[in-house]
Amino acid sequence: MLDWNANSSLYPDDLRQVQAYLVEAEQEAQIALQLENTNTLALAYYAEILIDQQKWNQAELQMQQALQNPDADQMDVHRINAYLLETLGQYNLAITEYEKAIALEPNFTFLYLRAGANYRRLAFEIQNPEAARPVYEKSLEYFDNAVDINLQIGVKDPGPHLSIARTYSQLGEFFAAARNVQKALEYEPTNADIYGQLGVIYFRSRNYEGSIFSFECAIRGCSGEDSCLGRGLDQCYPDLGFDPVEVRGQAISPNTIVYYYTYGSVLAALSRQRDNKCDKAMQIFDEVTAELNANPDAYADGRETIVSIIQAGEAICESLAEDGAPVSSVPTETGDVMLDVTATPTP
Repeated sequence: MLDWNANSSLYPDDLRQVQAYLVEAEQEAQIALQLENTNTLALAYYAEILIDQQKWNQAELQMQQALQNPDADQMDVHRINAYLLETLGQYNLAITEYEKAIALEPNFTFLYLRAGANYRRLAFEIQNPEAARPVYEKSLEYFDNAVDINLQIGVKDPGPHLSIARTYSQLGEFFAAARNVQKALEYEPTNADIYGQLGVIYFRSRNYEGSIFSFECAIRGCSGEDSCLGRGLDQCYPDLGFDPVEVRGQAISPNTIVYYYTYGSVLAALSRQRDNKCDKAMQIFDEVTAELNANPDAYADGRETIVSIIQAGEAICESLAEDGAPVSSVPTETGDVMLDVTATPTP
């Protein structure tokens, strides 16, 4: 539990708390191994902690010891070994281990989500779309299984629908992707991050106008009828269960910055003399720039791309201010930035 709580998405503004949980989790695991140094689950759980600490070699050693024990055929042992293999990029082997875990605990939906995510990763690396298609479909099978299990036990979990949405998004089937994110919002209509994911899908499908409402809910928050517009509805329908809600926007962070710069890009591109959205766009660009400068290490890999998107949006607004004619009406493409929401985080 300490290890699972050491999740940066739970404490985006307090990474020290994340590290504190990891340190405490490691201490507890070491105590368990001092009491019984061959205990299979103690070895496996320690391996999981080491994975989250990015100590790959040590994690492999602990996992090898656990797998050599006669009682190694346990769900958590297979799950953690799959997690290790997945982290090391060995996706086929990870799927095999997740399938073993599923055979032991067939109602644990997060196992299906991880297996499906690994199939999707394999498909993404296949250059030929026709060859990739059946692998994507295999991914969808696992996510559908998770949906079916949740329906049977009455659990309203947005996770499987968000995983399905990402798969359809990578396939370029944005209508199906949007429908699944909207289903996720039926379960959690106040979850700002899901609005952001819907905004990204609308953006990628070139529904720029529709993305504005979703991004606004994700970033600034929304309430009343605006919350229904953010869900892709034309209004609220209380009789059908689509009630107006209050959504609290998300602060900018490495997990949410994609919503900010994509939203700013859309606002700039859709600005016209009679409907100038550049004031709001420039404010967002300033926030993104400040975040990049405040946390340079967090954006070392993607900084150049983000800066180019900001510069393109700023150029549009500058041209509009000079002669009233925007240089572009198409936002800068931000790539496949759909986030994957699953039960087990991957470093």
